[in-house]
Amino acid sequence: MSQTPLLSVQHIAHRFLDKKKSRLGNTIHKQALYDVSFTLNKGQTLSIVGEGGSGKSTLARVIGGLIRPSEGHVYFDNTDIYAAKKDQLPFLRRNMRMVFQNPNASLNPRLTIGKQLEFALQNLTQLGPRQRIDRINEALSLVGLQADHKDHYPHQFSSGQRQRVAIARAILVNPQLIIADEPISMLDSSVQAQILNLLRELQQQRDLSYVLVSNDLSVAKLMSNQILVLYGGEVMEYGPVDALFQTPLHPYTRALFAASPNTRSVMQVPATPLKGELGSAGLASNGCPLSRRCPFADEQCKVTRPERRLVNQQIVFCHKVQQI
Repeated sequence: MSQTPLLSVQHIAHRFLDKKKSRLGNTIHKQALYDVSFTLNKGQTLSIVGEGGSGKSTLARVIGGLIRPSEGHVYFDNTDIYAAKKDQLPFLRRNMRMVFQNPNASLNPRLTIGKQLEFALQNLTQLGPRQRIDRINEALSLVGLQADHKDHYPHQFSSGQRQRVAIARAILVNPQLIIADEPISMLDSSVQAQILNLLRELQQQRDLSYVLVSNDLSVAKLMSNQILVLYGGEVMEYGPVDALFQTPLHPYTRALFAASPNTRSVMQVPATPLKGELGSAGLASNGCPLSRRCPFADEQCKVTRPERRLVNQQIVFCHKVQQI
């Protein structure tokens, strides 16, 4: 009997207004995401990887309910989060929490940590004052901070400690899913491993599910059950972490992994370098967004968008997948 996914992202597309070009008199929209789909089971981690500008953070914010997509659906526990009724919103807000890239920007500098955590509990739970204090103390302890830290202001913490506070705020209301958008990229290398270990410990203790945006492929490999590879706002490849890293099927996935010494060593297939620079979403029109850079691209790739193909355990969008 198959497990019902905790999270199901179906055919997400998102376009945004290009304000610079629209000032000339024409309304121009850029395609940030196109037909993105995946599922995530309870207690598992899916990492979203790709070059800068590939749409990773936009997708994270769509999943987290911060950006309404132009098309598609995001189902959490069988509830469409963008069609949810008013009485369903508290459930979604409690169970889907976000941890952002910049811990400095995610906290209010004018309020103590305790006040900020208490506001979250007041808005999302019916706990009384004493219960809220107990919950805050518990959350701080779980992330490696002390109870008296709740009386401190954000500037009194290091960046690593501020990210621990952000994680404490995320777990405060006992969510099922945390969406973490590059949670260690702005931290010192000496602290990054500590935060990753903390996230893994919390996952084991609380059966948490994660959607993790990462520019570091070694982090994605360490943390994930599944990998979703984006390029130009479109899925290139998606599948189990071990299969994807050992035998990537898409030319973009191979080139991306080959560019990282930490992941190149586990690849069991050769990679051919791509041409040119990263292209923005929508440039390929109906064709593959990688067609301008791919050494295997032909006329079909330029005019016809690849269909979803299941090869072994991986889903791949490539006309040439059987030939490379």
